[in-house]
Amino acid sequence: EPGFTLGASFRKAMTANYLGGIEFGYTWLTLDSAKLAESNPGSSFSGGDMGLLSITTENDYLFGASSKPMRPFLNVGIGYYKSFIDDAIETTGSTTASYSTGVYEGSFFGFHAGIGALISRDRFGLRLDVNYQHLFAGGPDLEFFTARGGFVFYLD
Repeated sequence: EPGFTLGASFRKAMTANYLGGIEFGYTWLTLDSAKLAESNPGSSFSGGDMGLLSITTENDYLFGASSKPMRPFLNVGIGYYKSFIDDAIETTGSTTASYSTGVYEGSFFGFHAGIGALISRDRFGLRLDVNYQHLFAGGPDLEFFTARGGFVFYLD
């Protein structure tokens, strides 16, 4: 289930239409308890939040003239992800127990791609984007979308 992402990124203009850099982020996701209950009839689930620490490359390909105050962009990158999972609680009848999927615990390699808009002013700007994330988990891959917004500060 969707959550939020907190991150800090560092990008440098390589050309007028390309920004390259790195991002450090933390994404919080919640357990899709309804989907898990479907595959485990007679049980209900709660808890099971997952956090993902990420270090990713960031490649923004900007469209439109650099003099325009708003420019759409395409973002792609690869990265390393480390998961942190709180155990879920499984209730079956009158029995309550800790439930750990185990499948998404550990470290993963992944990629992301998305679209967005960069709104620039003199010394700062606003960045809005939507990204598809795909992590290779060794079992079923983990896929999710993130919507992000942030401030951009120009150092030049």
